[in-house]
Order: sequence, then structure tokens, then C-alpha cells
Amino acid sequence: MVNAESRSNIDFHGKKIYYWIVGEGKRELVFLHGWAGKSEWWIRQIPALSKEYRMILVDLPGHGQSESLSKYGEKTLCSVLTEIIKILDVRKPVLFGWSLGGVVALQYALDHPNKISGLILIDTLPLARAMPSLGFLPTIPYHWMPDIRRVQPLIEVYSHFPETVLSFIYRLYSRRGVAALLVNLLATGKKPDKRLVSWCTQTLLKDLNIKALFKILVAMVGFDLAERLSEIDVPTLIIHGNEDKLLSIQYAELLHQNIKGSILKIVEGSGHCPHLEKPKDFNDAVLEFLKKIFR
Repeated sequence: MVNAESRSNIDFHGKKIYYWIVGEGKRELVFLHGWAGKSEWWIRQIPALSKEYRMILVDLPGHGQSESLSKYGEKTLCSVLTEIIKILDVRKPVLFGWSLGGVVALQYALDHPNKISGLILIDTLPLARAMPSLGFLPTIPYHWMPDIRRVQPLIEVYSHFPETVLSFIYRLYSRRGVAALLVNLLATGKKPDKRLVSWCTQTLLKDLNIKALFKILVAMVGFDLAERLSEIDVPTLIIHGNEDKLLSIQYAELLHQNIKGSILKIVEGSGHCPHLEKPKDFNDAVLEFLKKIFR
């Protein structure tokens, strides 16, 4: 049984940022989801972690029940996390960052190295150089990819065209089809669980904000923390699905090679969401890591 649960919002410059807390443990864990995700996508960690730890699960701006911001960037999203930690008086937490949330967690670790006990990075991209394989395209080494930050202003100008098309389809034709496309192409491994895909799709449909997602996607072009990874000096666990269609294992290896003392766990048979697709493997690795750093 879960010991306690509460749900609320903080105010971030006039915008509501939603979070919920589960468990009453003395040690605290903060969870940051990926692009197009939401705090509910950590649901399979609650039974394993809430008995011993206090879990703070956040909806990032423009996702779930959190309101959109006018501008996005890793520094801005990190400021949201800083405000949540300050208001809730969270002390020395372990940060869980999945995908986009991993970038935010990395930025926080760089800005506040003495305020966290550890990092758990799940299928995280530390720099904006990725070509999704979508399950059938060849994997291209990230160092072969051009630095698209140079054309970010151009991307900002023309991003409203695909956003408008997708919004039109979403409103008039197949809302479920758009959500299912995102889940199937980007989230799951080669043999997705149909029930899991259905649940993720339904959850995504509740409050899918296409305009905000495109703004965040454009902002992500400017993300690049690869050169600063060696500055991170906290216990770090890196988890990555070996069937990730969005980010290849090379990104996990990049993190592992540059974050000193980090541990790398590859989850077999999982796509971009090992915490949902292979919860037992994921939770076992997390519990072992937490016991080590809190010993």
C-alpha cells in the first residue's frame, strides 16, 4: 500500500506547474519525464519505490496538467525544477531524468552539484545530434551528425508549418491516431505490449499540447551538454533500452564514458521507455543503485 499521496501546483512566473507526491520515506526522489510524456508515465515505479522513498513526480511545462511557457530551454526548465525543489523543501534528492527530463536533470546537476545525492538518467540525449532509426533506419554515429544549432533561427521560423498540419489532423481527423503514432514510433521497442501502447495513447490524449511540444522541440535544438559531462561528480546510473528507436545506445555510452564513476545498465528488449516496458529490470537496477548511495 502507498503510505500517502498529495497533488498540487506551484506558481512559476504566473504559470501553474503540476506535481504529485507519493510515499513518506525520508529519502526523496524527483522524477522528470520525457518529451510528450507526463508524470503518470512513472506509474510502474510507485509500487517498488514509494514504500521506502518519498517520490515527487513533476509535469514539465506544456505537458500533462502543467501550463505552457512562452519560451523553453534547458536553463528555463532547470529553473522550474529549482523552484519546485525550493518550495517543497526537497533536500539532497536523487533526480530521475528520462529523455528530455534527463537533460534537465543534467543541467541541475551542473548548476547545483552539492544539492543532489545522485542522478538516474534514462534514455537521455546530452546533445542535439540525433537521427531516429524508427526501428528500420541505420544508426548514424552522433559525431557524424551536423551541428543543427547553426540553423536554429531558421527552424524556429518554419516550425509552425508542421505544427499547423499536425494540429489540423489532431483536431479534425484522428486524435488517437496522432497519439498512437507518437507512442509507436518513439516510445516502444520492437515487440510492443499492445496494452501498454493503448494505455500510453489514452494517457497522452488527455492533455496533448501540440503547440507546446513543437516549441520545446525547437528549443531542444540548442541543447548541448556533452562538453560539460566530465564536470558531473555525483553517483550516476545510466539506463538505456537496447531497442530504442529514437536514441541509440551510443548516447548512453557517451554519458557513461564522460561521467566519472557512472554505472551503465542496458535493458534488453526495451525501447525508449524501459521504466514502462521492463519495469522489473528497471526497478531492480534502481533499487540496487539507491541502496549503494544511501548506504
